[in-house]
Order: sequence, then C-alpha cells, then structure tokens
Amino acid sequence: MENLNNKAAPEMQETMPEEIPQEMAPKSGGMGPLIGVIIVVVLIALGGLYFWGGQLNKEEAVEEAPAAGITAPSDEPAAIDNSLDAFDTDAFESDLDADLEALELEF
Repeated sequence: MENLNNKAAPEMQETMPEEIPQEMAPKSGGMGPLIGVIIVVVLIALGGLYFWGGQLNKEEAVEEAPAAGITAPSDEPAAIDNSLDAFDTDAFESDLDADLEALELEF
C-alpha cells in the first residue's frame, strides 16, 4: 500500500497548483463602478440644466408680457362698467356666426 500512496501523492501535487496565476485571479475594483458613477453625475447635471433653462424661459415670458401691451384688468367697478359699455355685442355675434358657418362648411 505504500507504493500506491507514494504514487498518488506526487500526482496530486502536480495537478493542484500552489498559487493561482494572475490571469485567473479575481480582480477587485475596476473601472465599471467609476464609469457608472460618472454617467449618473452627467445625467443629473443635464437634468439640472434642463430645468434651469425652463425656469429662465418662464421668467423671460413674464418679463415680456407687459412689454407686449398685455395689462391686467382692473377690479374697479367704474373700469368694469366702462369695459362693458365699450364691448360691441353686435360685432361679437357676427364674428361668432361667421366662425360657426366656417366650421359647418368644413364638416
């Protein structure tokens, strides 16, 4: 039996490496997580710029409204009465009738 044990031991030692080569060793860390973090940061920055641009557009629209001649109606009773007196109902009705006829012709 000694011959069998002696023969098996050298064969087992030859087939089982003592150290794992560098190519087969698992790598720790790497560039994957770093690239993922960079992509997330870039997406957050682009989203922030998108919303910031939207806010700037809203501010510009508010600033341009008074320059375009748009004024807020007055709550004064006299101003409301003057506005109602100045409103031409006949012209409004004729415009409305013309628009309705145009719609009926389309369908």
